[in-house]
Amino acid sequence: MTKTLMKVMLLFFFTIAMIAQDKEMDPDAKKFYNEGNNLLKAGNFQGALGKYSEALKTSKNYRVYYQMGVTYKKLYKLNEAEAAFKECVKQNPDFPEGYNGLGGVYFSSNQFLQAIENYEKFEKMSNNKSHKNMAKDNIAKAYTSLGHESKTNGNYEKAAEYFRKAVEVSKFDKAYISLAEVYIDLAKYDEAIQAADNALNNLDKMPKAAALYYKGLAFKFKGQNEKAKENFKAGLNDKAYGQLCKYELDTM
Repeated sequence: MTKTLMKVMLLFFFTIAMIAQDKEMDPDAKKFYNEGNNLLKAGNFQGALGKYSEALKTSKNYRVYYQMGVTYKKLYKLNEAEAAFKECVKQNPDFPEGYNGLGGVYFSSNQFLQAIENYEKFEKMSNNKSHKNMAKDNIAKAYTSLGHESKTNGNYEKAAEYFRKAVEVSKFDKAYISLAEVYIDLAKYDEAIQAADNALNNLDKMPKAAALYYKGLAFKFKGQNEKAKENFKAGLNDKAYGQLCKYELDTM
């Protein structure tokens, strides 16, 4: 199980437990709500939605809307999930998890600025340290995605700005490596080396060879061939970046 999936599951069950302690719900609605939660946990998403709809007939409660949002997102019905989470925070603007839900929907639909806005609200409102860290990680990923969009559009300075914002929020290895790459495109080789070193010091899911490759490129363009070769050789054993490193060595 990945760290991200584990965090999401912990947040889901934490939210269920927290909501279960809240008594402000019509008894009949609460019955349907709890049945819906059980169906959701069992993977019966359509059944869960049916129970939540029954609950809403007698109680327009934010908790029901939140669980509907979670269920719709699992079905990848993002418009419906967005509407449910919006209604959740409308009913209770002080419920942090509603903003986290909205952030997730916007991220999944590539609306990264809206995702960041809602993740920031979640991070600010939550009193749970692990939730705050999860929000920061998600903000960093959204900024990284914005950086890649800008790079694809040829705006390298804007891409670098977004990648820098990502690593200011969370030491995200992919953002550091992307920052090293875009600094090379901008001929900012010392900055590229620093970004690659930061990636090496904060590796999580990215291969070490990715940072070594871009560090090697930066040294190559600086005319420091021995240091370039040293980094390319260190990255040769990687499946993805090894061929790139080998190519650079063969042409030097």
